[in-house]
Amino acid sequence: MHKPTRNGRAILPWTITEATQYICSTLCEPDGSSINPVTVRTYLSASKPDSRPKSHTEINFD
Repeated sequence: MHKPTRNGRAILPWTITEATQYICSTLCEPDGSSINPVTVRTYLSASKPDSRPKSHTEINFD
């Protein structure tokens, strides 16, 4: 989300709060339960690189 694409713009023009709200309102865990917004915010936060998924499991949109 924070990494710019080849044209220099962000992949998604959302704030972390907007992205968290979207993810939590449209997706769910495999068992059907709600996704924890705190977990989503941690994954999306640029200030917490140790909490993000490892680079080999990231999805590359470029």
